[in-house]
Amino acid sequence: MEFTQSVDTGLAMLNTTLSATEATKGPIFLDVSAIYLTFLLIVLACGLSFHIQLGLEFQLLIASLRAVVQLTILGFLLVPIFKVNQIYVVLPYCVLMLMIAAKEASDRPAYRYKGMYWDCLASVTAASLPIMAYSVWLIFQLDPFWDARYFIPVLGMLLGNSVTSVSVSLSRSLEEFAEAHDRIEFMLSKGADRWEAVKPVIRRAVKMGLTPLINQLSVIGIVAIPGMMTGQILGGTPPLQAARYQLVILFLIAGCGSISSYIVLILSLHKMIDSHLNLRWEFLKKTKKGQGATPLLAHWLEILCLGTARLLSRLLCIGKHRSPDSDNALRRPLL
Repeated sequence: MEFTQSVDTGLAMLNTTLSATEATKGPIFLDVSAIYLTFLLIVLACGLSFHIQLGLEFQLLIASLRAVVQLTILGFLLVPIFKVNQIYVVLPYCVLMLMIAAKEASDRPAYRYKGMYWDCLASVTAASLPIMAYSVWLIFQLDPFWDARYFIPVLGMLLGNSVTSVSVSLSRSLEEFAEAHDRIEFMLSKGADRWEAVKPVIRRAVKMGLTPLINQLSVIGIVAIPGMMTGQILGGTPPLQAARYQLVILFLIAGCGSISSYIVLILSLHKMIDSHLNLRWEFLKKTKKGQGATPLLAHWLEILCLGTARLLSRLLCIGKHRSPDSDNALRRPLL
């Protein structure tokens, strides 16, 4: 009887061990060929765009190459940061993330004014830093608080969504300042203060900035599995724990997006309407076609993408002979 109980106990422990091993099984390793195979879908989309004459094939190709270069650089850059994991390395990188996010948010609207970059920087900083402090000390309880494995990814998700909210809200409000300024000037002439004159504009702008997030919250878990939860499940995290992480991140994103949109609109309001209650819509300038992140891509894409293309080709063609014609093709300018 004792022997039978011992065998049953041993089998139960073995089954538990096997189940835990299966649950914590690591992700499937992907080599560079997986990128090439999935890039064929981009080529297919470009062909579809060319067939129906959308004119988006070049933009789609450039955006895809930009994603390859940026994510490759990010992967190599995060390795030493995660390895060192010191505050003098993590915080400067976070400051760089804030500056790039503000630059991207200020370059997207169709109109711009002097000092708009600093307003965007102030809004994303004022919204993201308190929320990061709230999540680091009360939710994740990091020790140390600058733990790069959590701090950088969470801040990146907050900034990525805040850029969208800020740029959409700011774009809508500046368009109304520039194209519907007669109504605002009429309300100011009738004795309305700043807030009374632009309150409908602010409400519509914030609503438009938060609409994508509301739509995402509405369909999440039913229509689509979000990216963070998918990544954690593929990495071996139990689905329930991955769902909790995803909910926490979504709620943080919602708070950060709404606060940053409201702050940037208030700051822009004080630039558009001066202390004498005059609407200075003439300060608005059309965003030039050469501004934004895409021209920066044209500046360094020829250098970085050429090196990336050669690296990927060598990884896929290890041991194979390359003809001189292929080298000449790689030396041709991309743009």
